[in-house]
Amino acid sequence: MDVSPTPAAAKRDGAVAMRIAVLQHTHTAKPAYIFRRAREQIVQWRAGHPLVKSIAMDHHVSLWADLAEQCQSTLKAIADELGSYENLTCIKSDTISATLPALSYASVARMRRAGPHTRYLSATNKSFQWSWNSGDAAVLFWFSHRTATLPRYEFYWTMEWDTVWTGSLPRMLAAFHGEPFSANSTIAGRAQGLRVTYDLLGHELEGAHANYPHKNKVNHSFIMYKDAMYSSTQLMRYSRRLLRRVVEDLEDENNFAYCEMRVPSTCARMERERREAQNASNTTVFEHAQILELSGCTWSSLQNAQPPGAQFFGARGRRVNMDGFSSVVAIGFETVPHHALANDSHPSRFYHRFKWDYHHGYLNTNSTTRGELHVR
Repeated sequence: MDVSPTPAAAKRDGAVAMRIAVLQHTHTAKPAYIFRRAREQIVQWRAGHPLVKSIAMDHHVSLWADLAEQCQSTLKAIADELGSYENLTCIKSDTISATLPALSYASVARMRRAGPHTRYLSATNKSFQWSWNSGDAAVLFWFSHRTATLPRYEFYWTMEWDTVWTGSLPRMLAAFHGEPFSANSTIAGRAQGLRVTYDLLGHELEGAHANYPHKNKVNHSFIMYKDAMYSSTQLMRYSRRLLRRVVEDLEDENNFAYCEMRVPSTCARMERERREAQNASNTTVFEHAQILELSGCTWSSLQNAQPPGAQFFGARGRRVNMDGFSSVVAIGFETVPHHALANDSHPSRFYHRFKWDYHHGYLNTNSTTRGELHVR
């Protein structure tokens, strides 16, 4: 089947489509199966789903590697599964460090001893702890260097390599943009509710204070204590205008920040600055702030923004994260059957911390598990 990620048309039923990018990012080819299923579902959904009226959704995969040889071999493995190299890119750590000053090895090394996983940060070389603290680096580099050659997306969904789902991925994501999730949905359309216009959606979106262990891994000259926010990054939605500001701030090498804090704190700061400018008598300041009029940065989350009646993050498993994901961390053994993974006919639900079956490979339908994917 054709799994080309480029829409045949940007209009549906006469309505100009909102363009959305879905970016899955990874450092390994193990989840290649789920990348293929995401692309297949998106292509099938936009081509024939009767409820699709105003959204054009494209699929992308970004690989993060340290060496050119890793790029070549891992990209080939993923491309073999996808059937194409289209919308598939590889980004090297050294390139990120050399291109985005706030994500350089030297800048991130300024976090040393400011919190966990910082003791061995190096100012001159790539280290595991640099990658660990810069989990958003590949996404931000992809946005800053790929958008010039891509359609003008209004929103970007990003998914970590260990985020999987049952049911239909595009239907779940489109529901946050006002598309009815089902025939019985109470959502009338895009005009209903602010859930459509939030500039940032994520999990555990709250202040980076008190017991948050990474709260000091940020330059408070850029991000004040009252603006410090964080969100776990397994599944996020960003607006284009928010990412543009974040990338602009990366041009200053002093603007280092822990990956979970960078975008939420930037969004919160911009929202606060806009409110303050709106109340100020200086018209010029207010007009400048209106250029990026953000909304929902300090309190919105996927959990409370999901459509009425939806259970995409409903908690019914033995292990449940605070943010509402059905958690698959290893407390005993849990499995997600192969026939349910990314299967449109199953209830739609996201899962995080999914550990691909290392013993059999990312998927082995001939093993004694009969195609079940084990999570550890």
